[in-house]
Amino acid sequence: MRSARRFLVLVATLALIASACGPTIQTEEDSRIGQKAPEFTLPDFEGRPVSLAKYQGKVIVLDFWASWCAPCVAELPVFQDLHERYNGKGFEVVGVNLSDQNPDIGAFLKEKNIHYTNLLGNDSIEKLYGPITGYPTTFIIDRDGTIREHFVGGQPASVIENAVKQLL
Repeated sequence: MRSARRFLVLVATLALIASACGPTIQTEEDSRIGQKAPEFTLPDFEGRPVSLAKYQGKVIVLDFWASWCAPCVAELPVFQDLHERYNGKGFEVVGVNLSDQNPDIGAFLKEKNIHYTNLLGNDSIEKLYGPITGYPTTFIIDRDGTIREHFVGGQPASVIENAVKQLL
């Protein structure tokens, strides 16, 4: 009886986590597509300010994520791979960590061997790009700073890579 109860608690917890991360959908009808990506400056995990303008002229994957979100963590190596393959071709990945209780995200990223730019998000960035209705939330921004794609939920690597390659 006790193990059945634990099993039900585990299933309920996993369902709650999955629903918090959001559904896997692409919101093509989003009014942000075709609009300029809002400018922001956020600190990296060493406290240095980083501005979106730093990446002007590059194709950008802007990923809002949290360490407690399984689909977010699953996408980290996908973005690292894209970063390594396309970085010298006018491409950049920028992660923005949101809603995290993990006090040392920098160590978490090092442990996962993630080396692309990651920033510490706040309520202001959520207002600029939100509402963030699920994690991960990913925007693909073209070289002119225009949002071209918006995904809510984890995406297959091929979907992200194809969107990036079309803009490079």
